Amino acid sequence: MNASTSYKVQVRIERRDDGGLRVWSDDLPELVLSHADADKVIADIPRAMEAILSERLGAAVHVEELTALPALDTEGRSPDRAPPATALREFAARAA
Repeated sequence: MNASTSYKVQVRIERRDDGGLRVWSDDLPELVLSHADADKVIADIPRAMEAILSERLGAAVHVEELTALPALDTEGRSPDRAPPATALREFAARAA
């Protein structure tokens, strides 16, 4: 992996019966996380991906979540309500 190489990884997030979350990725099968505390499991995603990809690729990797542009109404303004939770998030990984 060289400095110009980057990857996009899709991560699936599923609500557990106890209110926690389960996380996995078809792009990165080694990534499997689950925790009763939803905030903790979300915070662990980039660190886990960095560890897995750094080991797999033999180079230090930095991961950050890709964020979508906010939705605009018909007049080009951001709506006041927050977007709904999604079951799919995307992360970018690149050589650190």
